[in-house]
Amino acid sequence: MVRSDFALTLISLFGVLILDVLPGLILAAFLSLVLLTYRASRLLFSTLGKFPGKETIGNIERHPENQQVPGMVIILPDTFLFYANATSIGDEVCKEIQGYQLSPRVILLDLEDSKRLDITSTDVMADLIKEFKDQEIELWLS
Repeated sequence: MVRSDFALTLISLFGVLILDVLPGLILAAFLSLVLLTYRASRLLFSTLGKFPGKETIGNIERHPENQQVPGMVIILPDTFLFYANATSIGDEVCKEIQGYQLSPRVILLDLEDSKRLDITSTDVMADLIKEFKDQEIELWLS
């Protein structure tokens, strides 16, 4: 069990014991939402590359033998995209691209965890597409 989950469990338990059942459960639900938003807004990225001799891709940091696809950067956010983290993810993608000596022709942003995009996320992606288009880079969303 993760420490934060254990702490939330203890706070919920003591909240129910001290405040009574309904206020304790409301406190637990509120803290759960705060914790969910915090975890989803923290940004972790994986840059993906192709396994040598195979048609599969994987994390370059975990598998240094993986090769980056020429002219393309594949980025996988380790969280889903929603209003609380959309701007931060857009900023981090820009920072990631600035670290390359040769500018890629294509950036593939793998949003497999994001089944639906809200309006804020869509606006951020549209802004990224425009920004990269000015730099002659295509942004592909998958």
